[in-house]
Amino acid sequence: MLIYIEKRIKLKIMDIIQRAIRISNIDVNVYNINIYKTIERPKSDYGDFSFPCFSLASFSDKTPNEVASILSDKVNSIIKTQKLNMFSNVKQIGPYINFFLDKKWLAINVLNDTLKRNYGSRQVSKDEKKRIMVEYSSPNTNKPLHLGHLRNDTIGMALSKVLEFYGHKVIKATLLNDKGLPIFKVIVALQKLSQYKNPKEARMKSDHFVGWLYVLFERKAKQEPKLVDEAQLLMKKYKTNAKIRYLWKKINNWTLQGMQKTYKIFGSHFDKNAIFKESQFSNKATPLINRGIEQDIFIKQDNAIIAKLGSLPDKVVLKQGGIPVYITTDIALTPYKFEHFTLDKSIWVVGNEQKLYFQQLFKILELLGYDWAKQDKSETDKQCIHLAYGMVLLPEGKMKSREGKVVDADDLIDKVTETASQELEERYNLKKQELAKRSLKIALAAIKFYLLKVDCMKDVLFDPKKAIDFEGFTGPYLLYSYARANSILKKIKGDDIIKAIQPITRLNVNVSDLEFMLIKKIMDFPSVIETAAKTLKPDIIAVYAYKLAQTFSEFYHSAPVIHATKKSEMLFRLRLVIAFRHVMELCLKLMNMPRIEEM
Repeated sequence: MLIYIEKRIKLKIMDIIQRAIRISNIDVNVYNINIYKTIERPKSDYGDFSFPCFSLASFSDKTPNEVASILSDKVNSIIKTQKLNMFSNVKQIGPYINFFLDKKWLAINVLNDTLKRNYGSRQVSKDEKKRIMVEYSSPNTNKPLHLGHLRNDTIGMALSKVLEFYGHKVIKATLLNDKGLPIFKVIVALQKLSQYKNPKEARMKSDHFVGWLYVLFERKAKQEPKLVDEAQLLMKKYKTNAKIRYLWKKINNWTLQGMQKTYKIFGSHFDKNAIFKESQFSNKATPLINRGIEQDIFIKQDNAIIAKLGSLPDKVVLKQGGIPVYITTDIALTPYKFEHFTLDKSIWVVGNEQKLYFQQLFKILELLGYDWAKQDKSETDKQCIHLAYGMVLLPEGKMKSREGKVVDADDLIDKVTETASQELEERYNLKKQELAKRSLKIALAAIKFYLLKVDCMKDVLFDPKKAIDFEGFTGPYLLYSYARANSILKKIKGDDIIKAIQPITRLNVNVSDLEFMLIKKIMDFPSVIETAAKTLKPDIIAVYAYKLAQTFSEFYHSAPVIHATKKSEMLFRLRLVIAFRHVMELCLKLMNMPRIEEM
């Protein structure tokens, strides 16, 4: 497995510290302390890496400062003896031993590392590679996708890409909730309430037409409650009435056709064999429910089947008359996932308001005998994970939805694209087709980054104007930095580009502080990927990408590339631009964001 430069440095520091302990008079067994995990990245004034001596001091009669003083002398001696040119200086500051990297050494190693096509990815062994299903989006088919789905899709796609990049096999899944009462409400609206009989007559996108019918039903049902009874009667007759099944299928197809267009624009993808439907699994839970009844996990109460979950609230798994509910489908589908796809982990990207639901689901599956549903598992065991996320809110009055209070995904994309188009028209003179193409890419980057940059568990207040800012903590800012790097490279002669992408063994230039900052930020990329993959937090990539773009901007404005004083300076800075562009491109791909070659 390829070990990237930061890890190589930390392993070397660990080796040096262990040697220093052995030759000092500190009575500590080096294997009692995880030295590698103790190594820190301090503020730049205090070195590039540091080792705190608190844990060592706890095993001896000396203070942390005394331990650091003793060890720093030994560390310097070891570095001098071994002629380790990766360090320019090592000094004690209080209880810390601080390591300062040699700028040229780091530049050579980081730039050579970034020449690798998938810099930061991990080549895992067969034992390390996991089969992970990420289920996201999972819409109801009685309405179009909305703003909440966009955050769900953004998190789901980014997480899938990060886990794939880290070396796992990822199955991207979705569950279409296509059989609940809302679908039959739409049928009633189509038959009795609407003057239009299809999307074409209504001049609406097909999923918006279904959503409009649903809103129409809800509005009329407030005045005529008996309409709800009619919808419930249709749901009961579904199995025996061919006409109802025909209308149910037609309405679902309208919704799915419209959703597929939105998914295509937004860049959401699912594996073909992992697009599940409630209608296919809700009736397959019967054997498991019967098992639960036999084992006294479930009880019959008021003609319904209820799970008794101890410390958790009871959960209805079948309504009166044997009518399935959401959890009925998941009880059948989850074992199918693990068995059919031989999963190690199943991750559900679902809003945090469903936290109790997943606790109940996992507890039911555990009681039914599925070991992978237990929640007190280590990360190496088979697991079920609910990856919760917060709500998306809009400033009041910013946009109106075709469906009323819910903000449609299509509406939002159109609105932000329009805003991006206005910004581009003010800045550049573009042809109509190119303007439309760039505007959509910028809009998608703006939406995805704005929804991803915040910790998943936190709510997001989405402001379209702030999201589209070319100079803020935004997606367009990342696109601008990537395009800026491209514009530099386009002005460089071909021979120089060829020289710049060759591995280097020595540098004939001094590395400035800003250049060194950019090098260190590029060095951080593999560890950022590792952290994001292990913690299931793709927002870490977004924050890193923004800081990387900021650092590049500072470098670009202070260190001319094309007009550098010396050829050697130009080639070195050119290598930095190439390395930055490569890492930023990887960040954009991992966040499922489009790239723009020029703004």
